[in-house]
Amino acid sequence: MTKVASFDVFDTVLTRSVGSPAASFLLLGRKLHQLGSLPCTPEAFARIRAQAEARAFENAGGLDSSVSLHSIYAEVGFTLRIPEASWKVWLNHELQMEFDILRVVPEAQAMLNYCRQQGQRILFISDMYLDHAFILKILIHHNLYQEGDRLYVSSEFQKSKLERTLYKLVLEQEHLTASEVTHYGNHPWSDVDAPQSLGMQTHPFLQGNLNRYEQILESGLWDSEGLSSAMAGASRLTRLSIPVQTQSEALLRDVAASVAAPTLVHFVLWVLNRAKTLGLKRLYFLARDGQVLLAIAQQLIQKLDLDCELRYLYGSRQSWLIPSLTHLDDDSLALLFLKKFDVIFLSVRILLARFCLTPEMVQHSLAKIQLTEATWDQNLTLEKREQLRQLMLQDPDFRAAILDQAAQKRQVMLRYLQQERVTEGNFGLVDLGSGSSLHNALASVLETVGVAPPKSFYLGIRAGVPNTRFGLPEPYLNHSPLSLGFQIPSITSFLEMVCSADHGTVVTYRQSGQCVEPVFKEETNQAILDWGYRVVQASICRFADLLMLNPTYLNQQSDIRSTLTQLQHEFWHHLTPAEAKVWGRFPMEDGWGDQSFLTPLARPYRLRNLLYPLKTGLLHNGRHWWHEAAFQMSSKLMQRLYTLNYTIGKQIQTQRLRIRKLIALR
Repeated sequence: MTKVASFDVFDTVLTRSVGSPAASFLLLGRKLHQLGSLPCTPEAFARIRAQAEARAFENAGGLDSSVSLHSIYAEVGFTLRIPEASWKVWLNHELQMEFDILRVVPEAQAMLNYCRQQGQRILFISDMYLDHAFILKILIHHNLYQEGDRLYVSSEFQKSKLERTLYKLVLEQEHLTASEVTHYGNHPWSDVDAPQSLGMQTHPFLQGNLNRYEQILESGLWDSEGLSSAMAGASRLTRLSIPVQTQSEALLRDVAASVAAPTLVHFVLWVLNRAKTLGLKRLYFLARDGQVLLAIAQQLIQKLDLDCELRYLYGSRQSWLIPSLTHLDDDSLALLFLKKFDVIFLSVRILLARFCLTPEMVQHSLAKIQLTEATWDQNLTLEKREQLRQLMLQDPDFRAAILDQAAQKRQVMLRYLQQERVTEGNFGLVDLGSGSSLHNALASVLETVGVAPPKSFYLGIRAGVPNTRFGLPEPYLNHSPLSLGFQIPSITSFLEMVCSADHGTVVTYRQSGQCVEPVFKEETNQAILDWGYRVVQASICRFADLLMLNPTYLNQQSDIRSTLTQLQHEFWHHLTPAEAKVWGRFPMEDGWGDQSFLTPLARPYRLRNLLYPLKTGLLHNGRHWWHEAAFQMSSKLMQRLYTLNYTIGKQIQTQRLRIRKLIALR
């Protein structure tokens, strides 16, 4: 243990609410523009401010020199041809902005406290154009500086950490040898290599720098008017503020903060702004995807000028589709007779359970197509499935039984909707999507009591979803091939991961005294909690809490969907082996009702998986299967074999296509 611990200031013990200094200049430009004092756009000011800093360093002898904020603004004034009195006002606004957007780094504060407890003296050493008095004021304001500490700033002594001259000055003035000091900082050269070359011990704090996802967010700085940079800053602050116990938890936290949270928070921001524009009185976030979305909205609404009640609405396909059946035809029946889920095993008992029926209740009708008691638990052939579907549509007793159950369930559901004030109208429904079955189901139930269809907001709607008399939900992401939203085929799987809930599926409702309450398939969604979902949810909520949305500095309605698409693509297609191992084992729920099951989103490839790419010339990318994660989880040998088979398979398919074209030409 050394006698002294020295700490870098910016991005070590303090960090900005935005990702980069350039972003802070853009925020300042927006504020000055609103004040009417800028002779240019905020973007132009930000670039001029950055160029002025570069020239100030050049005039002082290079980046290894030291400059002051005063000298930088003298360059700004010269460029824009404004008097000193004017640029000094701007200088003071920059100081105020820095004060507004600087935040304490909790992890660094913990390190600082530990050093104090060990009896080490504390020094702060900063390469910064801000002056000593201002930085000291900020450190004191955030309870980082105590009596007996010392602060050394490059602008005060005209020396820099980059050239090691500031470190040498500190050692001289503090009467220390280099071996008596441990330095903490985030810059690989200024805070690590430079002090090490003098013989000082170092404790790199590289986590204070932007990670690769945050750098993507930062790249959208100019297009988003600073909003994506604010998200990069919120992601970094989230990573640095949520303690974790294991490396797996760290990977869950970091991806949740850097990838999931920006997407979900921007979606909820869009929803809240649409609700304000439309004058909606209430927003209902639909279970289960809506649990974390509601938590985000509760954080954001405190930062927005919006008077709207936020509520959680328990519901699901299983609990809403039967009550929504007011008549029976091919379209309504297709909602519960799901071909894409029913290809493996479907018995009479399992199918009828979806309609809240037992075989005993319609046994006389079933007998008409030779479905006797002995067959009720057997897998139906495709021919028998079609016969059963036609029977439901055509047999009066069967139709009556289904519609009677639907009416009973609808009455209980309506009491629940009345209890939750849904039947009062003028509300919005929020869900991920990507079909409109739940929107239509709720609208159908409300129609029976004369309530207009809800204004639904979905993150996305898949291509081919038909319009109905109830209209389509309004999507945040369009389904057009030219749009930004569904360019990543498996974005739905990722969003289902990060929008899980801690409770099970709602299967129905029941009267309990004066209240109607949901009935769950299981009370607790234990599988995802065991996976680590609480860390994911906490990280997303912390991001929403830390995100700066001050309208003085930011446009809250900026469109950053293009940047978010890049972010999703980077994670989904270029994840690391460590990320694949943790995120790939997410227990994805697939199927419907009693046929639902849990399966990992990715598993390492085995020899039996090599036939698929060889036979099809395609990478394995089925429903709820994450090829890139499975590939990263596989051994190096299996990766090479899979790639080889994929290459050969593509060549075979190409040759087959050429042969078919030649045959067609003949």
